[in-house]
Amino acid sequence: MKISGFIRQAWRLLRESPVLGFVSIFGTALAIGLVTITVASQRLIPEGEIYPAYKRSRMLFYKKSQEKSTESEQTSSSSVGLKLAQRIAGLTTAECVSISEGYPDDYPFRRAGEKRELTRFVLGTDANFWQVYDFDFVSGSPYTSEDVESATRVIIIDEPTAHTFFGNEPAVGQELLVGFKPTRVIGVVKPVSSFISAVAANAWMPYSVAKSFAHAGELRGPYKVEILAYKASDFSKIRKELDEVLSRYDAELAPRYISRMDQPDELRASLARVWSNVGPDMKQINREFYVSLILLFLIPGINLIVISHARMRRRLQELGVRKAFGATTSKLLCQVFQESLVYTIVGAILGIVLLVIAAYGMQSMFFESPITDMMNGVTFSIPLSSVLSWRVLLVAILSSFFLNASAMLIPAWQMARRDIVYSLSIKR
Repeated sequence: MKISGFIRQAWRLLRESPVLGFVSIFGTALAIGLVTITVASQRLIPEGEIYPAYKRSRMLFYKKSQEKSTESEQTSSSSVGLKLAQRIAGLTTAECVSISEGYPDDYPFRRAGEKRELTRFVLGTDANFWQVYDFDFVSGSPYTSEDVESATRVIIIDEPTAHTFFGNEPAVGQELLVGFKPTRVIGVVKPVSSFISAVAANAWMPYSVAKSFAHAGELRGPYKVEILAYKASDFSKIRKELDEVLSRYDAELAPRYISRMDQPDELRASLARVWSNVGPDMKQINREFYVSLILLFLIPGINLIVISHARMRRRLQELGVRKAFGATTSKLLCQVFQESLVYTIVGAILGIVLLVIAAYGMQSMFFESPITDMMNGVTFSIPLSSVLSWRVLLVAILSSFFLNASAMLIPAWQMARRDIVYSLSIKR
């Protein structure tokens, strides 16, 4: 069927039964929209390759530390301490290992000689951070390992911060009072969405000059470790080496030892790891996700089946007349199949339009987390490509089409098996 034919048929069907037709199309759009939004917010966006986190599919994360003792049942847990982080950073099987603060911290920013003071978020990192993440430098360059080791007060800021404090002047080489201390700007980067909360900030500085360095600790502290593998198939090799490294460290710590809690995590497990004293139950989390996805689809889907079935029952007399004039069962079912396809396509188009509106106009409602909401001044944005996944859309559209087609074909097939007199006598 040509596109023009689809449009004419859709218009004819809507004119014959406008209320049922509209509800059916809207139900299809709602089912597709709910499934796509849920998958996008729970999986595609958190796990997607969004600037500057383009390599997370081959990354492992160690962000919680639990200290135990063989002499007592007492345990202590928090984020990772600096000495433990440095031991992990010595891995040789990984391409690169980065140490950074678990979350950015707020600092007062002021340009020397000016009274205006604004709060901005700064993330303390090591030099490898700039190899693990692919920031787009507008000007300047990253700080080096020497800067981190010597605690040089340098900073990299994002474009909005540079514009706020320096206007059209070049920011690189200028000085800012960060936390009331003179700090030299050495680079300006494109802003990062606050959705990537473990990376996002207004500025980045060596962790050795950050406020949290005073609480660096040994096993427990304010840090996380991100391990970049050459390829995802190297994960088992990295885990094996890490286990050997930590076993040697345990021997030095005795009677204390480090509880790994199944770390390092792959991305999905890392995002689900909230507590420092217990790891995420990924089987339960995945089970809950798929159950909620099915329920979200079935709520509009069941209504869709009922409405499609009711609409089809209203047309049994028409199909009976066509059968009386020689239409075969296969031809009648083919027509019903085409009609269900029309409703699904129109509903899919409406669903995609609603998704685009949600992706652009209601991002904070669907996607923003409490952490990103706290980071005032950090840009929040999500690329549309992360929401409109063609794979998810295809599955949602095919599932909606299956519901539509089943609800219409079953009564049509039952009618086709009966006598023509019975079909013509059915009350509308």
